[in-house]
This record gives sequence, C-alpha cells and structure tokens, in this order.
Amino acid sequence: MPDWLIDAATVPLKVFISDVVTQVLYELGYPIAQNGVMIMIGSYQLMVKDACSGMNSIFALSAIGVFYAYAFRSDTKIRALLLLAAIVPITIVANFIRVLALVLIAYYGGIEALEGTLHDLTGIGLFVIAVVLMFLFDGFVGLVARLFRIKSNPRPL
Repeated sequence: MPDWLIDAATVPLKVFISDVVTQVLYELGYPIAQNGVMIMIGSYQLMVKDACSGMNSIFALSAIGVFYAYAFRSDTKIRALLLLAAIVPITIVANFIRVLALVLIAYYGGIEALEGTLHDLTGIGLFVIAVVLMFLFDGFVGLVARLFRIKSNPRPL
C-alpha cells in the first residue's frame, strides 16, 4: 500500500492510543503528559511509532478472523459478520494494553527496559490478547444467541 494511505490510517490510531493511555495514567495519578504521539512520563519521552498503531495487528487479525468465520461460523452468517466487525475494536483494545504496558515499563524500568526482547514480547502479547479477545467475543455472541433463542421459544414444562 502507498505510504500516504498507511499514514492516513496509522496517524489517527497512534494519536487515539496516545490520548487514551495518557488519560488513563493521568487519572491513576502518574506524572504524564502528551503532545500528539509523544508521551512524557516522569523524566522519559516515548513516541508511539507506526508499529504501535495496531495497523499490522488489524491486518493479521483480520486474516485469522476471516478464516475462523469461514471455517467455523459459516453456518451462522450474522454471527460471522459480528465477529468480523469486532476485529478492529478488539485490535485497538489489545493495542491500548500494549502501549499502556510499554509506558509503565519505561516509567518503572527506564527506557533501556523497552529495547530488545521485552519490546518484542509485548508485540507478541498484543497479538495473543487480540486473538483471545476475538474468541471471547465469539463466545459472548453465541451465549447471547442461545439466550435469545431460549426466550423466543420457551420449552413446555
């Protein structure tokens, strides 16, 4: 995809994630400020980069979600559509958790703690969280569907 199109999608996601992480940590009493995609916490400045926007996770989770919906939910079209529609919000929530964790790691462990393996592990963790949230959402939709069927068609005693 062209860079201008990727930027058009990633910049709003980065700013949104930065805003929400900053607001949550500020409400929790952390010394935090933000300017665009720059987060200042304590004496550290962190920049939310393109990789932290969640765009790559959206693409990967979309592929897994389409496969899952096709392979296991093709008999219930509405459930499959709900699952696919939830992929972007699920990825944004998982990405929020990752950026929040990275900011807290920097605050307590210093910038050096963010480099290398720990940073990569949070990326893997983001994806695991997103997949688990997708399965939980699917289970929730199934539960609601069963409850709706039970109330719509009560069994005789």
